[in-house]
Amino acid sequence: MDRIFFELRLAVRRLGANKSFSAIAILSLAFGIGATTVFFSLVNSTLLKPLPGVERPGELYSLVDPRFGVPILSYPNYRDLRDRNTVFDGVIAYRIAPVNASFGAGVNSRVWGYLVSGNYFDVLGVHALRGRLLSPADDVNRGGHPVAVISHKSWQARFGGVPDIVGKTIRLNSLTYTIVGVTAAGFYGTERFYAPEIFVPTAMTGQIEPGSNYLEERGAGNIFTLARLKPGVSAAQAKTALDSLTAKLGEEWPKINEGMKLNLVEPGWAGEFLRGGVIGFSTILVAVAGLLLLVVCVNLASLLLAQASERKREIAVRLAIGASRGLLIRQLLMETLTLAIIGGALGLIGSFWAVDLISSLKPPIDFALESSIKIDWRVMLFSAAVSVLSAVVCGLTPAWQATRTDLVAALKNDRSDPRTRRWPMRDVMVGAQIALSVVLLAASGLMLRSLQRALTIDMGFNPHNTATLGFDLAIQGYPREKGKQFLHDLARRSKEIPGVTSTSIASTLPLDLGFSNSGAWDSDQPTPPASKMEPAQVFYVAPAYFQTMETRLIAGREFTAADDAKVPLRLVVNETFARRILHLTRPELAVGKRATVDDKVHEIIGVAADGKYVNLAEAPKPVMFQALWQSYSNNARLLARGANPDLPRRLHQLIQDMDPEMTIYAEETLEQHMNLPLLPSRAAATALTAFGVVTLGLAAIGIYGVLAFAVSRRTREIGIRVAIGANPRQIAWLVGQRAVWLVGVSAMLGVGLAVLLAGQLSPVLMGVNPLDPAVYLMGLGLIGVIALGACWRPAHRAATMDPSQSLRRD
Repeated sequence: MDRIFFELRLAVRRLGANKSFSAIAILSLAFGIGATTVFFSLVNSTLLKPLPGVERPGELYSLVDPRFGVPILSYPNYRDLRDRNTVFDGVIAYRIAPVNASFGAGVNSRVWGYLVSGNYFDVLGVHALRGRLLSPADDVNRGGHPVAVISHKSWQARFGGVPDIVGKTIRLNSLTYTIVGVTAAGFYGTERFYAPEIFVPTAMTGQIEPGSNYLEERGAGNIFTLARLKPGVSAAQAKTALDSLTAKLGEEWPKINEGMKLNLVEPGWAGEFLRGGVIGFSTILVAVAGLLLLVVCVNLASLLLAQASERKREIAVRLAIGASRGLLIRQLLMETLTLAIIGGALGLIGSFWAVDLISSLKPPIDFALESSIKIDWRVMLFSAAVSVLSAVVCGLTPAWQATRTDLVAALKNDRSDPRTRRWPMRDVMVGAQIALSVVLLAASGLMLRSLQRALTIDMGFNPHNTATLGFDLAIQGYPREKGKQFLHDLARRSKEIPGVTSTSIASTLPLDLGFSNSGAWDSDQPTPPASKMEPAQVFYVAPAYFQTMETRLIAGREFTAADDAKVPLRLVVNETFARRILHLTRPELAVGKRATVDDKVHEIIGVAADGKYVNLAEAPKPVMFQALWQSYSNNARLLARGANPDLPRRLHQLIQDMDPEMTIYAEETLEQHMNLPLLPSRAAATALTAFGVVTLGLAAIGIYGVLAFAVSRRTREIGIRVAIGANPRQIAWLVGQRAVWLVGVSAMLGVGLAVLLAGQLSPVLMGVNPLDPAVYLMGLGLIGVIALGACWRPAHRAATMDPSQSLRRD
């Protein structure tokens, strides 16, 4: 141990004697280790940690319908699974529900919560911080249990953390609820990222979602489900038993449940809806951060090699007086480890700041997120491991190379080394750095092209010059007929706003987080079994919707005021609906045909062009638009097209004039509405571009260092060449040709590596070929420009060297 501390003191003294080198090395490592730590903390918080705040999370599984990829069931089917299974300790139901809430100030605000089954907290093993949590006794009589549990965050933010919170009341959708408890601080519900403030029993569904009756509808898939395995039961055994039970439910309710299947998946990801995308996005960012760290390590290794060559005489003397090669390698590694420890510590400190910054960012969404990104012991251990690994990667080769020296030549200060005269190890390191830089530049270029493509992709609507806002008539207390009248009046009055060219109303917008599917089929064909019925996404839209959204109709017409409750039901479908559900080779032939939706026959009056409805990377999917005046949706989005920049505010004022107590959300333009679907592409492009710029800078430093070192080693040779008549151009080429070969060979190797790895980016690229030659040519061009700039100074120095001075040098 004393020996280690002695070597550590020597390392610190040596690094202190070369402050500029130490500063560059430490800052490079701090950036590389810090970036890698930040992205690992993201992965750790989202992918590696189990569902927070619950007991034995490894026993919990979401029950997912593979047709939809989300854990939804009808409430009657959930009830049967809960009561008739033999492999689960409990099955819970929950549903995300927005409410109008008043916390005593008399002002309504839109708050997000959960409707939960009475056994929700018991099955999860969650305990109350204050009071009690909901129990099965709170979920018996429909409408008879106006009680609520609030989250720890809501308790602190809404009530100031008062200790006597239990027994206080809040108003939800104009009904008074009694607060019976507060959840612990570490519990955020059963979906990652979503932070509910209020938990209300499903018995209050009719009051939280007025007008809904899905608790009695076996065909309505509205409930998220999650189950806990019994002790000793494996997931495979549970799946077998679940298949048997769902088969029985299919026999009992063949029209709805025939062919019913449920998979067991890790909870918290809305089934399989989010997990794949999050894994793909996180993997790419961590891989890129690791690649950046590798570039930093290679750059530092090349600097250490240069330093070792200058210390060759010192090392030779130490070897000559009896120091062992192993001892010298250990001392040199200790110096590198010291650099890595200091750099790692600075990187970890910086990562705390970066994680806090990321956590403070508010994504462009309406509901509250739980940003539980934290640097815990896993992240600290990872940072320490990366620091040590960086020291080994950076220091081993330079230490080995430095102690592998010819004593006689080194003691004479002969700088030549016949064993590495052609391609010294430092050149190899810089070459590797250039190759890795090309890989990062290619990845950055592909993501930028993908973002550019996403901004110009045909989404099926035009987001420019259109304003929108949302409201929910049911939670505002509007019964169905009064709500219909409000929507009619709003549609009429919104057209009178100055500067408006077209207005409409829709239940939801394309690329919203919420969406609804219904089974549909060709009315002229036999009813398919439930397992064969392809779901189609549903929008309820008012007249002029397609005009306002500028969605192209390829056949037929859109809805008018005449498409109301007095005429047969009508539909507008998209091209994919016509092809996949009506089995038409020409979508325009769908006009005049009939489709059955929810056992009701609809006449198809129009066919709209395909668009993007859930995310920008989705494949074409069947979509149908139903007439809002024939149906009804209490959840509504008002749309208005016009060049008036004050349009969002004017729409807000209009609704406030019609109902001063109306709670309004998502007040934005359609261009702002696009911020969320574009967020992953923008984040990836920003991160990759920043990393690409850093690697370009490191590559420039490496190339400059190689050439500057080459000039210093060949000073006498250059002086002789100048003395016998070599002109500046010849001298510049003598120095620069090495860089040309080094950059050329390394860049081509980098292109080959980038091509091999490009396929890994495919999941996050939208309409971009991973092998797009323009991207690779751009990367090569940037490397060429950087190399040219790095070459200029050493080449100019060599070309203008005074031969009389260079010949006097040792």
